[in-house]
Amino acid sequence: MSKGIIRISDAASIALRSAAYLAAAGESGAKISEIASAIGASKNHLAKVLALLASEGLVHSERGPSGGVRLARPGGDISLAQVYDAVEANREERREEPLFAELKAACLLEKKGCTLRTCLFRPFIEETQRKFREVIESHSVLDLAGSGWADDAGKSAE
Repeated sequence: MSKGIIRISDAASIALRSAAYLAAAGESGAKISEIASAIGASKNHLAKVLALLASEGLVHSERGPSGGVRLARPGGDISLAQVYDAVEANREERREEPLFAELKAACLLEKKGCTLRTCLFRPFIEETQRKFREVIESHSVLDLAGSGWADDAGKSAE
């Protein structure tokens, strides 16, 4: 099976999945341990990612036994692009294009001896990147929340 062209970092994946989980949880939010368990992430990595989302004003966190994390705005008002950018802008600021940076150094066909100066696939890669961007800009974390957590998210808050 092919790895695919679009590769999303672990941090961006955690950010998107945790934001979707929090959108499903609603105003009550959730504890970090609950989110980590639900999305299959370590609590430490999740905490770092949530700190980035908080620094961009996308989530609020409260410490203490009754604390937790919740979205700063309704899930329908936060685009997937905002969440993705909150993590990737901090992680990838020094690189041109985070999604396709790896492809500049590697051939899509895994041909190590390619002698072409310009990648034949560059126009297709750029189009894919534009379309990916359009999709994440046009969908909210609430759209992503419909992926199966609506019944589970927020149960511990009840």
